Amino acid sequence: MQSSLRIRAKIMIYSIALFCVVLFQLRAFGQPANLKKSVWRKIDTVNNSGDENIRFITPGFKDRVWITYNASDEVSGTDGYEVENIPVTSSWRRRLYESRTGQLWTSNTKEILLYKNNTWESFKLSGSEFEKPILGILPTEYNKVLVLHSESLIESDVQSSEIVSLLESRNQKLGPFLDIRLAKDEGAWIIAQNGLARVIPPLRNLKRRFNPEIILLPPDSPYVLGRSFMEIEPGLVLVQGMLKQNSNAETTSGSNQLLSWNGEEWKLVMQDFSDWSQILSEKVREHILDEKFISPEILEPVKIDKNTSIRINDLALMPDGYFMIATDMGVYKECA
Repeated sequence: MQSSLRIRAKIMIYSIALFCVVLFQLRAFGQPANLKKSVWRKIDTVNNSGDENIRFITPGFKDRVWITYNASDEVSGTDGYEVENIPVTSSWRRRLYESRTGQLWTSNTKEILLYKNNTWESFKLSGSEFEKPILGILPTEYNKVLVLHSESLIESDVQSSEIVSLLESRNQKLGPFLDIRLAKDEGAWIIAQNGLARVIPPLRNLKRRFNPEIILLPPDSPYVLGRSFMEIEPGLVLVQGMLKQNSNAETTSGSNQLLSWNGEEWKLVMQDFSDWSQILSEKVREHILDEKFISPEILEPVKIDKNTSIRINDLALMPDGYFMIATDMGVYKECA
């Protein structure tokens, strides 16, 4: 009898534990099982200028994000509670990247900048092939960073000045490169006009083991890609698509669509895509995860701080499945 009761008690404990695990997993990214609507909490981003117009928000490590302002000569790192401000020059307004080694990096169109000993040290790439503007960077190892130009991806060791050429757009039919982003599996995504390149993790020893996956749009695709990009979960990405006006994609119609790549195929997700605020509602998120087309009647405004007129400039999907957004009125964190 006692043995039977112990077995039943164990079964009940296991059942409760399994239920909690499933419920926790379904909370991520506003899954249908999410019983409460999300609310938005404003994050304190105190800086000396009082600027609350946020240009970029970029995830770092240890649950921090790095904030680039539109006017302030500072950048801020915050975990949602404590804020660290770092001075910058007014000549750049780009994303700030924190590497796993704790180094802080950014760039302007001509130089790579590394924050070292409480000052920004600049590094300029030498060579006529690097005269085109720097489009984006991504730290890899200590003192090493990926640098993206419109026609090439290189890795630069700023200490030794060694430059390793990794990828050229013309050799892969990708068209001009547009941007580079850290992937959720800690590899990288390269956005190009005609498709994507996925850099397999880890971002180490790339000189020896660089072998990206090339993901081209179909040859008969009416679209070229834009810079707006987001990875929802490993392997599922959303990217801006623009209708071509001619077969050479020399001009576009100005009409933006939202496309998805799920690891196997491209899909049209939304027509008349304007900005990321359109995907914040729970209905839209469910459609994205189910890979369903988002029709206009599904769209609904999302109130941020009781205000639907806030302009969203950038957003980041955090590891807990909730968003942080950069607006013209500050930074907001999504909470259950």
